[in-house]
Parts: sequence; structure tokens; C-alpha cells
Amino acid sequence: MHLKTSHSYLRFWVPLILVLLLFGVLTAASDKKAIRFKELPVPGEISTLSILSPTRDTIFYDNDTALYVITNSNTWVGVRFTPLHHFDLETIYFGILNQYNNTTNGCSLYVVADNGAGRPNWPSGKLAGFWVAPPVPDRVWIQVDLSSPIRFSANENFHIIYGPAPGGAYPGPGWWGLLDSDSTTTQRSYVSLDNRVNWLTITFADAFIRAGGVYFTTPPDFFLSAVAGSYAPWGMAQALAITSDGHVYFFQSELDSPDVDSIFALLAPLELRAIYDTVMAVGFFSLDTLYDSGEVDGSGILLHITASGTEHAVQAKNIAVPEVNRIVWTLNAILQPFGIELDYGELTGKEGR
Repeated sequence: MHLKTSHSYLRFWVPLILVLLLFGVLTAASDKKAIRFKELPVPGEISTLSILSPTRDTIFYDNDTALYVITNSNTWVGVRFTPLHHFDLETIYFGILNQYNNTTNGCSLYVVADNGAGRPNWPSGKLAGFWVAPPVPDRVWIQVDLSSPIRFSANENFHIIYGPAPGGAYPGPGWWGLLDSDSTTTQRSYVSLDNRVNWLTITFADAFIRAGGVYFTTPPDFFLSAVAGSYAPWGMAQALAITSDGHVYFFQSELDSPDVDSIFALLAPLELRAIYDTVMAVGFFSLDTLYDSGEVDGSGILLHITASGTEHAVQAKNIAVPEVNRIVWTLNAILQPFGIELDYGELTGKEGR
């Protein structure tokens, strides 16, 4: 009888204990995922006039007007950016609320690759990191410059995150992650309450983070290749390729030697644009495909260029073609710092060697 009573007792309490434990887990999980917001008494504009040195192109989703703060403690705030074309990230701009002059807590700032699901690939995807010493400026665009640009392809997601914001009750002694007064339809802003393990989407507002840099303005299918050198069994042979995202591949060798030298480089958007502008200025796509002096020995060049769906090749054999030479002079001027120079016998004139 005693054993039966004990067994009934356990049958009653074990499910109840499990329910209570489950309730506790769900409550903890719910608390963990609860982002707390506080609306400011008066909306405030973060003027772009506070930006020290605006970049030529800036990707942003906020509307300049601050209305909400995040009052959770030790939060990380981020924004997902998606450039529409090839993009060089040069500068980060971000804004927070430090209304009561917290002088204790600084701020870490990171550029992070995407994990394939629209979230930062932390920590393995960290691309750059910075530190902003306290006091973190209040309601201005804080500018952090990269030592060298980070290049992203068209439609490639990347993230900028900052934290940990001390937060806490507002008003109070902390500084806070700051949000604007309306959201973009893409819901690109998010918060982490567990030191960047999980990220929760903010559905009604945008964080004040902007990506400054330069878009590529060359056609997305731009491609240039050149083969130059000697028509004799001796001399130099060279091959050059430049892609639409500015990657440069260069190879050269003595024709009577098996050795090949190679150089790889990366052009800035404006350098690539200068090459494209020269191609268009000389009317490359209207040139004949072959210019030939009839000489047997000597040197020449074959240029093959694609842009905006148009593809054209021009070959110059032992003859100077002014339009081709202008393109080569531009190439050599831009590529010279990398140790690259296209060299063939007809490249003459005041801009040649």
C-alpha cells in the first residue's frame, strides 16, 4: 500500500514538475528575446552636416530623425547592407544617444560578412574592427575610416555592427542604441542581446549606421584584355586582363625563355572608370578590327573589350593606331604603380616611352 501510494504521488508530481520547468525555460527564452524600446520625448534630427568628410556614395536606410532607444543592457546593434553595384567600402558612419555624457563605456565597431541567411557571420566573417574610445559622441554622425577599402560585389550582403551599448533605463547613466522614426520595408536593422550569438530583427525602425564609399560606374559587364609583343621568335610577349570589379591579371615572358612573370592588382573604381572613359572617347567600338602595315617582323597588340553588351576586338600589326595608343597610354599610366607596362614597338609619341 505504501509503495502504491508513493507511485501515485510521483505520477502526479513528475508531469507538474516538467511543466513548471518547461514554463521556466520558455519564460527565460521569451525574456532573452524581448527587445525593450523607449520613445524619446522629442524626435531629434542627426544632421548630415555633422559628417566630417562625406564619401562620393553612401548606402543608408535611416531617415535622419531619431525617435527610439534600446533600453536593454549590453546590446549589439547592426544593419545589413546590399550594394546594387560593385562597391568599395571606405568609411563607416553611425550615431548613438549619449545624452547624459557617459564617459566610461567605449564602443567596438565591426564590418562582418553575411552568413548566407541575412545575418552577420560572427566571428569567422569579421572583415574589419575598430574601437571608439569614450565618451562616444552624442547624436552626431561618428565617422570611422577604413585603412584600405573593402570591395563588395553587386548584391553581396555585408553587415556593420556596434556595441556593446550599455543601455539600461532611460534616462540614466548609459548610452543607447538609437533608432529612427520609421522603418524601411526591408527591415535591415537588428539587435543581439546575447553577445552576437542571435540577432533579432527590428520591424518598425532603422538603426543609424551608414556605409560610405564609392560605387563602380563602369558597365557591370566591362572586360578588357590585351595581348602585346613581338612577331619575331625573340622579344617579349605580354597578356593583360581587367575585370569589371577592377581585378588586374598581367603576365609576361621572353619568347625564348620558359619563365613567366605575373602581377596581380586591384584598381580603384575611379581608375577603372578612367580606362572605360578613354575606351569610349576614342570610339573603340567603331574601329576596324585589323590594322596591318604588311611588315613581317616587329610587334603589335590585340585589344579585346566588352561593355554594355557590345564586344569588339582590334588588332594593330606593326603600325601605330592613335586610338589604340591612347588606350594603352591610359592603361600604362594607371598600372605603372603596380609595375605593369604594356610595351610594343608602335607605342610612340609624347605620351609614349
